[in-house]
Amino acid sequence: MPKSEIQSLLVVGIDTVSIAKSAKKTGYKIYAADYFGDLDLRRVCFEVKAIIKQKRGKSSGRIESKFKPEAFLKMAKSLSEKYKIDAVLLSSGLDDDFNVLHELNDLAPILGNSPRVITRVRKKSMFFTELKRLGIAHPETAIVKNVDDSKVAAARIGYPVMVKPVRGFGGVNIRIAQNSKEIERAFFEISFFSEGMLIQEFIKGLHASISLLATTKDVKVLTINEQLLGLPFLFQREPFGHCGNIVPLHVTESIF
Repeated sequence: MPKSEIQSLLVVGIDTVSIAKSAKKTGYKIYAADYFGDLDLRRVCFEVKAIIKQKRGKSSGRIESKFKPEAFLKMAKSLSEKYKIDAVLLSSGLDDDFNVLHELNDLAPILGNSPRVITRVRKKSMFFTELKRLGIAHPETAIVKNVDDSKVAAARIGYPVMVKPVRGFGGVNIRIAQNSKEIERAFFEISFFSEGMLIQEFIKGLHASISLLATTKDVKVLTINEQLLGLPFLFQREPFGHCGNIVPLHVTESIF
């Protein structure tokens, strides 16, 4: 869709404030289907629908207890029925809900990666098969669906291992397991939120990420970021829960 044809944008995801603010500065009319519905988001949007009804002095609770991908789709549909939406911008949270992404794309085109591309990257069986085919180095990884297979995979890979949900976001429900008992505990905790999980080789290093722009023929790195994970003073209870980024990542030779 040509940029000149886009006048209104619907931003969808857990925390859409930064995307909505940036889009607003470029002159678009912004609507949002958000999890928190923050006051600063409402100040830049024509209308906001949110899952949480925030109240002064009251906690919003733990996100995994109220997070439902279908709720974002319902809010998006409600806004699209009321207003003319030219395109959709995605924030985080819906990366693994492929049916929801396709339905959002039917409401208005998703800018950036299409649901088809997101599925190819986020569907773990496809992703790790493609890494092997291309010969790209990555931590040894097994996709499992029950605790017995988890123990077998962990013993083969070698403790400690990372235990991760197949579906997830923001570092929620990621655990380190040092032995089979910790595998059992991690599997029990994660199985409430994900039908399958990854048992992955643990590689010690810095928490970091890369922001990039890519096509099928070229890729450009924009920033290398230090990730802030699991910080209790930021009220994060998840050991690998995302707390933000420091840009750029500061690296010294002493860490190697």
